[in-house]
Amino acid sequence: MTDSLDLLDGVSNIIVSGVPGTAFNAPGTYPAGATGIFHMLMPATPDEVIVLTWVPQVEHQSMPQGSGLLQVRCRGAANKPRRPLELLDQIAVLFLGKLTIPLSATVQIMQVRDRVRAPLGMDDSKRWDWTDNYTLDVAYTPTAGRPASGNW
Repeated sequence: MTDSLDLLDGVSNIIVSGVPGTAFNAPGTYPAGATGIFHMLMPATPDEVIVLTWVPQVEHQSMPQGSGLLQVRCRGAANKPRRPLELLDQIAVLFLGKLTIPLSATVQIMQVRDRVRAPLGMDDSKRWDWTDNYTLDVAYTPTAGRPASGNW
């Protein structure tokens, strides 16, 4: 895979292990009653979902570490405005302020620096959508140009 996909898959798996009722399946098919985790695209259905998007921000080709923004969007079922906040709070416990979180054999979150939460509103189906945006420092897969020890 790629570092970005390893990051999204790793974060998805951590959420599944720590937030009851959540499920992750890369093709995006989920059993009824599960809160599915999707990557980058908010699906029209099911109602209750978690969507993860990774946006790298600061990277240098010779450094083993960079930083970026992890967006965690949660949407609840119609007329359940509290559910997205409940999900975001449960996810925050897993990540906020944490150090050294392995995501794959070669990719790890070195530090979760901060979180900014914002409401994204309600859609025509009366489903509330909220987002938490985390700033992460990430250690990437070493390459010939980006050795594990870096160009410190």
